[in-house]
Parts: sequence; structure tokens; C-alpha cells
Amino acid sequence: MNDKLFEFIDANDTYSNEDKAYWLELIFQLIKNTQNLEYDKKHSLRSMFSEEYWSNSVADNFATFGQIVAQLVTKELLPLNFAGKNNSNAKTYQLIRN
Repeated sequence: MNDKLFEFIDANDTYSNEDKAYWLELIFQLIKNTQNLEYDKKHSLRSMFSEEYWSNSVADNFATFGQIVAQLVTKELLPLNFAGKNNSNAKTYQLIRN
């Protein structure tokens, strides 16, 4: 899966190498965080991160990160499924059972 994630990010010619490293760091942190999610619960992208991490690393780019995550979920490159939207109209996700 890691190779496909690298290929996905690397395929975007508009990202600098620094941008690519940033997005990959967020994606791998998200994957790490999914290990702590409950299977039958819906999770917003924001709820999958600590408030501190979100504020310091994601908040300024949450819209782009949300688009990236949605594309990765569609391509089945993350252990998540779409689970509708919350009351703030943000996408929610559920952990995929292995």
C-alpha cells in the first residue's frame, strides 16, 4: 500500500517535494490514527487527529487534505469507507473491517 500512496502523491505535478513530504506525513499519521478508531462509529477527518496535531499540522490545509483523503478512499488506498456527512456537512468515514 505504501508504494501506491507514494505514487498517488508523486503523480501530482503541482506539488513541490516539500509539499509531497507534508501530504505523505499527514496520510501516514492518519493511517496510524485509524488503529484507534471504533469500527461501527462514523468519524470526521478532524476527529481522527488530536486537537493539537490538527491545529498545528492540518488546519490551514484541511480542505485540500480532505480532497486527498476522499480520493484515497475512493481508490481503496486507505482502510476507510465513506459513511455520509455530519451536521457540518463534512464527510464522515468508517473503518473497514479486515
